[in-house]
Amino acid sequence: MKKKMLFIGIDVSKSTFDATIIPKGSLQTVHHKQFKNQKTGFIQLARWIKSLYANLDELTWVFCMEQTGVYSYHLCCFFEGNNLDYCHESALKINRSLGIIKREKSDKADSRDIAKYLYQHIEELSFYKLPSQSLQKLKALISFRRRLIKQKAALQVSSTEISAFSDRETSRFIKTESNRLIKSYELKIKKTEAEILKLMDVDQTLSKAYQLTKSVVGVGPIIAAYIIARTNCYSNFSNPRNFASYSGSAPFERSSGTSIKKVVRINKMADKELKSLLTNGAYAAIRYDGQIKQYYLRKIKEGKNEFSVINAIRNKLIHRVFATVKRGTPYVKMDF
Repeated sequence: MKKKMLFIGIDVSKSTFDATIIPKGSLQTVHHKQFKNQKTGFIQLARWIKSLYANLDELTWVFCMEQTGVYSYHLCCFFEGNNLDYCHESALKINRSLGIIKREKSDKADSRDIAKYLYQHIEELSFYKLPSQSLQKLKALISFRRRLIKQKAALQVSSTEISAFSDRETSRFIKTESNRLIKSYELKIKKTEAEILKLMDVDQTLSKAYQLTKSVVGVGPIIAAYIIARTNCYSNFSNPRNFASYSGSAPFERSSGTSIKKVVRINKMADKELKSLLTNGAYAAIRYDGQIKQYYLRKIKEGKNEFSVINAIRNKLIHRVFATVKRGTPYVKMDF
């Protein structure tokens, strides 16, 4: 007998989470309750669902929550430990699916909207699985590196600008102290990068994917680590075109009838940090890969915009990386 589905939307915050249940075929029948975001709250959630429905053998529970970083981690562990299916979706994607009619903003309303989104889009969604412990460590180290770089950049900008708006003695003091902190951040960034590379050698699966990714000319150790983290070791993206779209390297057409015909360009909704790294990789490929260099010079000579050419090279790198990983053997550089 086909089981009836319960669509359960979860809105997670630091201390609590709200749950809303919508049974299949009964969009107007809604149940809501708030729980503590800890183990006791997870157990109470399961007991609450069981108390609402007597025919548990005929029901399938499906959960959905927004991507809230570390706040939802323990709840995900609970779901996986009890073999419960759940989806992890972008908050922006959920909000845009609601249209322009949303007026209320609260944890209860958000959990109801997530449950409604799950109810309407269940056929299009895929269930989520937590990445391995090694991948989780890699993502944490990458996030820490990002914060260090931001702090360093903020100090560099402020210490440079202060000289135009303060007296010489004060600006000299601020610049000296800022430079000390900047050097400290640079050491911490290098140490963090060393930990990332060390992690690549410890895990056998990550190590193989890392060596294959890094074999592509233009893809350095940090870029390779970022690609592995973003793709969950190539399990989140089925093809290079999808990843190019995610990283802001795939161009899209914008036209309608005869009145709207805009230049084909990339979408701003992308991982800008990864895009920046791939841009660095593109310039490195121009320098060290003869084939890429010839392509770049030819396109520039034809009058192509430099940024358009760099974007095409980013795409080439992404396709080479995915092809190399799929083949399972290191990339072979072709000299021209």
